[in-house]
Amino acid sequence: MASYYGAAYISEQMDSIRAQTHKQWRLLVRDDGSSDGTVDIVRSHEGSDPRVTLLTDGGESLGPGGNFASLMRSAYDEGAEYLMLADQDDTWREDKIALQLEAMKLAESRYGPTIPLLVYSDLAVADEKMRPVSDSFMCHQGIHHESKAPLKTLLTQNFVTGCASMVNRSLMQKALPVPGEVIMHDWWLALVAAAVGRIEYIPEPLVRYRQHGGNVVGAKRFRETINPMVASQRWDEGRFYTAMAFEQARSLAKRLRELDQPAPRETMELIDGFTRLPELSRLKRITTIRRLGIRKQTLSRQLLMYLRLIVL
Repeated sequence: MASYYGAAYISEQMDSIRAQTHKQWRLLVRDDGSSDGTVDIVRSHEGSDPRVTLLTDGGESLGPGGNFASLMRSAYDEGAEYLMLADQDDTWREDKIALQLEAMKLAESRYGPTIPLLVYSDLAVADEKMRPVSDSFMCHQGIHHESKAPLKTLLTQNFVTGCASMVNRSLMQKALPVPGEVIMHDWWLALVAAAVGRIEYIPEPLVRYRQHGGNVVGAKRFRETINPMVASQRWDEGRFYTAMAFEQARSLAKRLRELDQPAPRETMELIDGFTRLPELSRLKRITTIRRLGIRKQTLSRQLLMYLRLIVL
């Protein structure tokens, strides 16, 4: 769990983890420099439950992605076979660990334990007082799981939510360390899993995803991102993330070439084709991305992606 000024909600989240039906787990918490009492709350849980550990690495501020990247490295170095990511302001359904571990074991029996695997679930969206907003985060966002060629979507759009995910050690081994160029840690895990492993989806909301105005990412309907009142800001953000998506894909190609068992040739051709788009003419960018089959979910997102490619 990555914490940062989470005193208002973190104890409730830690209580939900400690109440899991599956009891064999460890909770590593790294704070990113809070001064609101978050650390004291974590230490209180640490003192009453030996499964809770507050990491003390100097407390350097790393940001949300860097904080989680540091936590994942620590878990891997300590020999974790499976890893789950927890946000400080959510709560987990009491059977979350049990159900995701069951799905992970099933996937390992099907594909083999050496295959990088990611299992994630849907979430229920709630307001700051945990009153229901939507029974399905996926529907709320207008996104869905991609079971066929997920990398063709993940290169430009993430549909995997980190706080609802579990990964196996094989995926950790290939994804770590997280490059500094990635947009978010969970997107990176999904990209690596899609490129050289498998992604499995549980269509049940195993997390209550609290929205309170301070969320780093949050649950925003797509139509909110194209609200004309904030159109200029959203457009600039979109241009930034489009550029970052190319950098992220270049980091992915580099990582895959470093692996002992390289990714399939068609996977590398897909990623390399995507990273070369900025070098092409405007028309060629559109025809190439269509030829590669790279897609956004929903027609509106797809058309917006084309427009951003034209004005790169």
